[in-house]
Amino acid sequence: MKKIICAQSLLNAKEIFSTIGNVEIIDDHLITHHHLQDAHALIVRSQTQVNANLLKDSTIEFVGTATSGTEHLDLNYLEKKQIAYADAKGVNANAVAEHVLQSILIWANAQQRQLQDLTIGIIGYGFVGKRLHQQLKPFVKCILINDPPLFSIDKSFNHVTLQTITQQADVVSVHVPLIYGTTYPTYHLLNQPFFTQCQKKPLIVNVARGDVVDYDALLHALSQQSISDFIADVWPKEPYINPAFINAAFLATPHIAGHSQYAKIMGTYVIYKALTAYWQCEKVLTTDELKKMIRKIKLSQVYQEENLQKQLMHLLAQLYPLQKISQSMKLNLQQPEHFVQNYQILRQQAAQRCELNQVLLPAQAISVKLHLMHLDREY
Repeated sequence: MKKIICAQSLLNAKEIFSTIGNVEIIDDHLITHHHLQDAHALIVRSQTQVNANLLKDSTIEFVGTATSGTEHLDLNYLEKKQIAYADAKGVNANAVAEHVLQSILIWANAQQRQLQDLTIGIIGYGFVGKRLHQQLKPFVKCILINDPPLFSIDKSFNHVTLQTITQQADVVSVHVPLIYGTTYPTYHLLNQPFFTQCQKKPLIVNVARGDVVDYDALLHALSQQSISDFIADVWPKEPYINPAFINAAFLATPHIAGHSQYAKIMGTYVIYKALTAYWQCEKVLTTDELKKMIRKIKLSQVYQEENLQKQLMHLLAQLYPLQKISQSMKLNLQQPEHFVQNYQILRQQAAQRCELNQVLLPAQAISVKLHLMHLDREY
């Protein structure tokens, strides 16, 4: 059988990939070209840089990343060497959308505001933007979508300008890839001119990429009350983050919005399917076998509240202690010499988070069940 090197952060990699090859699990940060000399496939997540230095003199014919982003892969080199590659784009979209939904619910509750009274602007309408739109529709009457690249190819798309979002939005959530110097660059897309034009002092939410937002301008806007608050899961120069950014955030988390058990296992499985197709394997793991690996949680009680907004907020808090994670991140600043280590620990702990589709709800949670049915997921 062919040899497959898998990064340690991949969930259930041994169980899944051993059906088609000999699997060796190695710490993400310790994979070197020596491990790849007699290997045929390399499967990683974002912590492993895959480039010429890593792949030199190797027998690797396939590289897979169980993540949405591919910034850690040298795609030009892979193509030059005719090494096949695959990513798991969109597999964590629901996890990210639930993170944003929960964040906005926490903020709205603290501000004593109802989501139905808010106008929410979504910048970027890819996998995550669309999923967030679905999540918000039961609560929010006015959702504004901005995505110029999509609008350029589909004029029927209900698109608004960034100026409209600055004029009307109470919440702005950004979901674009980090792109430099093209027709639609996103580097510092949210910058000082953007914040200066904001008329309703919005909440800013960034779970996209750190450099999509100019954080220095963000702090200035906060001090000038051009915005009311900001929530961030991604940061410039991670994990060496400016403490001022973390302290100023309403909620600060260590790049974990897309982390969940479901998203990580599905990420592994998507790459597994790509590799089995590339190798033309006949016997593969079935989806029924995969489902047995995904944990289900049975909740005997849920928060009894007629208000769906509050009921869902308390349900999400049982699955994902977002506020506690934010508090821990801020407390870590008191030990700067251990911050990077503690940052990584927080990220690892978040990998066991469950999504709503992993929850078995009691019969009395009718309103939440109706919301989940609206989202068209398996529950």
